[in-house]
Amino acid sequence: MRPLFVHAAALVALLGACAGKPTRMDWVLPQVAEWPEELRVDPDAPHWPMHRGNTQRTGQAAVSRPAKLELAWSFPTGGPVISSPAIGVDGAVYFGSLDGAVYALSPAGQQLWKFPTFAAVWASPAVTQNGTVYVGSIDKHLYAIKDGQLSWSYQLGNCGFSSPLIGPDGMIYVGSNDRKLHAVRPDGKAQWAANTGAPVDSSATLSPTGEIYVGNSARAVVAIAKDGKVLGRFESGVPVHTTPTLLPDGTVVFGADDGVIYAVYAGRIRWKLQTGAAVQSSVTLTPQGTLVVGSDDKHLYALSQAGAVIWKQNLAAPVRSSAAVSLEGNLFVGTEDGTVYALTPTGQVAASYRTGGGVTASPAIGPSGQLVVGSQDGKVYGFY
Repeated sequence: MRPLFVHAAALVALLGACAGKPTRMDWVLPQVAEWPEELRVDPDAPHWPMHRGNTQRTGQAAVSRPAKLELAWSFPTGGPVISSPAIGVDGAVYFGSLDGAVYALSPAGQQLWKFPTFAAVWASPAVTQNGTVYVGSIDKHLYAIKDGQLSWSYQLGNCGFSSPLIGPDGMIYVGSNDRKLHAVRPDGKAQWAANTGAPVDSSATLSPTGEIYVGNSARAVVAIAKDGKVLGRFESGVPVHTTPTLLPDGTVVFGADDGVIYAVYAGRIRWKLQTGAAVQSSVTLTPQGTLVVGSDDKHLYALSQAGAVIWKQNLAAPVRSSAAVSLEGNLFVGTEDGTVYALTPTGQVAASYRTGGGVTASPAIGPSGQLVVGSQDGKVYGFY
């Protein structure tokens, strides 16, 4: 998700770096490979290995966390932090900054390493069991970094705003402004590149049976088979920058720039809900089965899986951050006025903390229950 409120000069420079004709990527025939477990993600480990926490992008943590915000530490970078953190099995925190670097912090907020790319890092990292970090940069590359050192880089063909997804076999899926979703092997080689028809800054979602869903800026969510074949697309009529969320019954839910939250099954609308402004927030599925999503109309919505509004909470500023939810259903989300909120499962505000810049990054919950989130003030915050 690309936030709209970023310093104007920085935005011009970033978008200028993405200008030009996308580089052509030839289709690569699928190859079968077994990759070591340390280059995969343990689905049973209570950490946050990628954007939205898991391959279905539900925003669920596997640990408890009370609805409170007690600051444990803050860490400054040299630019706004749009990137949402990933958290490894050991509690290490990984994120990018618009200063062009990827950072690794200890659970106590101390810098472990810093890796410079050649341009701003908007995307959120993904981290394997052995601490290998995958992250895209608008310098048009996907990087694999281990202990602060480059393992390999993969040319995306254009800017990388999309956050990588690591499949159960270790395959990496990432979108690019070259209009493709790339499947990259853990050795940095291309598996395939599927043409979505428009630039991709949405992040991919993976079903248990291997189908991949991703939004694009040409008003569509595209379904892709695990061999790279495009299965079909749902035309929303407006750009889809959010990351689709997959529900247990196979329904794909997402928000779009027309302010509508869509629920789509087998390419057809199951239901939709109109909010009061654009939806730049991804949908969170709570362990209790409720759908939670923010809107530019300044509200956080809770919906049933049939699309009925259960509650909505006015948070006084556009909500473009995507909520993280604890095991007991407590919710954590940021807003454009720089506030991080903790809410109970019924939508009541239990705590808030004001940062120095807009919070469009999404919070992450670590294995110990620690909450981590970045701000456009250039800092990352850790909360007990």
